[in-house]
Amino acid sequence: MDACRPQHNTRSSYAWIKQGREYELPSVCGRKRFNINAALNASAPQKVVVRFDESIDAESTWKVYKQLLEFHQDKEVVYVVCDNARYYKNKTLQERLKGTKIKQIFLPAYLLI
Repeated sequence: MDACRPQHNTRSSYAWIKQGREYELPSVCGRKRFNINAALNASAPQKVVVRFDESIDAESTWKVYKQLLEFHQDKEVVYVVCDNARYYKNKTLQERLKGTKIKQIFLPAYLLI
């Protein structure tokens, strides 16, 4: 399971411009950002749960988990492999998960070398 936030407009980071001159950089209008939260079934990759929410947080993550519970009613355990984002470890979310079939497996933290 993971979330992503693609943005409609890209941001310019560098440009070569003659010193002392200003140039307008044309772009499409708007800065719409999409919040996508999704879970992929590793045994059947074509089975994906996808949500588009206002924000990615513990509440939107709980909604994905509820869908996973509905889809996997016949399973004893539903393992969710996720990174260490704060919303996965949120206290309220952890309380909601108690007594459910969902077991979170956290990936190790990224190492910066």
